[in-house]
Amino acid sequence: MAWPWMPDLDEMSAIADALVRAMAGLEYAPGKRLSPDAVVAMWAEPEEPMAHPSVAVVPGDLQYDSAHVVPALLEETADQASGLVLVEDCEAVVRVGVQIYATDPVQRAMLVRAIRERLQADDGSYGVSLDCPRYFGGAARVRATPLSVRYEDDSVSALERERKAVMTVECRLPVLRVTEATGLMPRLRVVTNAEEG
Repeated sequence: MAWPWMPDLDEMSAIADALVRAMAGLEYAPGKRLSPDAVVAMWAEPEEPMAHPSVAVVPGDLQYDSAHVVPALLEETADQASGLVLVEDCEAVVRVGVQIYATDPVQRAMLVRAIRERLQADDGSYGVSLDCPRYFGGAARVRATPLSVRYEDDSVSALERERKAVMTVECRLPVLRVTEATGLMPRLRVVTNAEEG
């Protein structure tokens, strides 16, 4: 069996992917769900028509924070056969604009409420931990916390029946890398009475 802890995505793409997965198919009103293809990371391609309602996940500048003096070893990822292990060097922090597009103010309000509730943990704590399956096989999780919401209305958007809201979400993801376990694992030497004397 191959070592399962390899990355498909970089940190920014992994965070966007986790948010898209969290919102795709989200029920925002009784019997009404966001279509899975209406939630996109970054921007939809020009040849793809924009559906309403829809959501675009647009990350800002990613920063690396809380660097470890000594990388934190993820022991559960250590593989004896390959000699590989994952280590956590620091944390990626980014503010993401979750852009919500709706056809009217009521639909927009329902979407904002549903997305904010999705980004709240079941235990009542604020923020949520999201699976990140395409970043080192899910060895790390994204912590997403909504910070603010802004409605963007003007006369043109009202005439075109397009109502927009932007929710700012702070996301944190441990930054991982693959390294050889040799030299990182503590070596123990058992000393017997015979050797001491």
